[in-house]
Amino acid sequence: MDRRTDIPSRKALIRQALLLMEKSGGNRKAWSNLPAMMVGLTHIGANLDEKTMEMIVRKSVAAGRLDVIIQCLEQSRFTGMTLKREEVLRNVVWGLHSQAQRDGWSEGAVRKGLAEARQLSLMLEAQEHGSGKILARDDPRQRPEIIGVFLELAAVNAYKHQDKTDKGGVVAAYTTRLLSCIGGKAQPASFAPPATGPVYEMLHGVPIWHGLKLAQKVLGNNTPMAQQAAQVCADYEAGLNNLANAIEAQAPKKGTYGAQALDVWNGCIRD
Repeated sequence: MDRRTDIPSRKALIRQALLLMEKSGGNRKAWSNLPAMMVGLTHIGANLDEKTMEMIVRKSVAAGRLDVIIQCLEQSRFTGMTLKREEVLRNVVWGLHSQAQRDGWSEGAVRKGLAEARQLSLMLEAQEHGSGKILARDDPRQRPEIIGVFLELAAVNAYKHQDKTDKGGVVAAYTTRLLSCIGGKAQPASFAPPATGPVYEMLHGVPIWHGLKLAQKVLGNNTPMAQQAAQVCADYEAGLNNLANAIEAQAPKKGTYGAQALDVWNGCIRD
């Protein structure tokens, strides 16, 4: 066998396997093959590049199988998948938001997202996924766009599914944590959408604004750091609204990054 010509492309095989899983429509049995595939790739010493790893996570999330990615993360020593990789962390955390919003913030989807958020929080405390007891530079545990998603899920759950009651003080705790991380830094007053690629300003900003907005409605006069919460929320809303108007002016086609950003903005709870 000639290794240069007879061994099929590893990337092509991964794409083919993912395509078969995608065709199942999110079938649990089909997607259960993913952890086994990752274990096999690790066993043969495959070092997946950023684009390939991101594709695996992104397609799994799009199929509604974030739970399978979490299985891979729980076995990181065998699957090679870790939250230390930015492309994994970014898409997994975004998956928490997207799966709940895609299901109309239903009780089942939101509580599933909260349970998975707790799993991720615990993982980020472990050495294989984070820096352990020492807070590293740009540590995920102190990044507003990550804590914002956790707060968003907790606030939506309390506002929509717990009669606007913060049971267990989860919303208050995440609010305090988020505002402490943001500090004196507020969202700029306006944005211009990027020429290409995802509109990260929207994807990162919406959960922060959405979570804080609902947290204030749930907590009322008991909102931690109330003055800062109100100011940050107002700044983010102004910036995101300007960004949405700029994207709308471009009339983005369905399926584009611009259209995705508008769906994220328009899918927030505003009643």
